[in-house]
Amino acid sequence: AAVNNANWEKDIAANYSSSCKVLSLESDFLKDNISIYPNPARTDIHVSVSNGLVIETIEVYNLVGEKLIKAKTSKLNIENLSSGVYYVRVLTDKGFINHKLIKH
Repeated sequence: AAVNNANWEKDIAANYSSSCKVLSLESDFLKDNISIYPNPARTDIHVSVSNGLVIETIEVYNLVGEKLIKAKTSKLNIENLSSGVYYVRVLTDKGFINHKLIKH
C-alpha cells in the first residue's frame, strides 16, 4: 500500500511522472511469440516466431556466459554440447529474450 505524507517535499533535481508505463509488455510479447523446442533436447533445437517477428540471430550460452553457438537459422545443431543447462538468446527485430535450454 502506498504511504501518503503531506509533509514530503519534492527534491528540485527529482523528476516524477504520473504516466508510468509497464516495462514488461515487449518481453511478454516476445515470450508469447517465440518458441524453442524440443526442450529438453538431444541433437537439434528449433526456434519459431509468429506475429511478424524476424529472427536476426540465435545464440547459445553456457551458465558462465560464454557464447558457444551463433546462428542465423531457425534450426540449431546442439549435438556437440555436453549435457546440462544453457541459455538460448533469440534476437529479433523487436528485441531479444533469453530462454533456458536443457541438453540431454
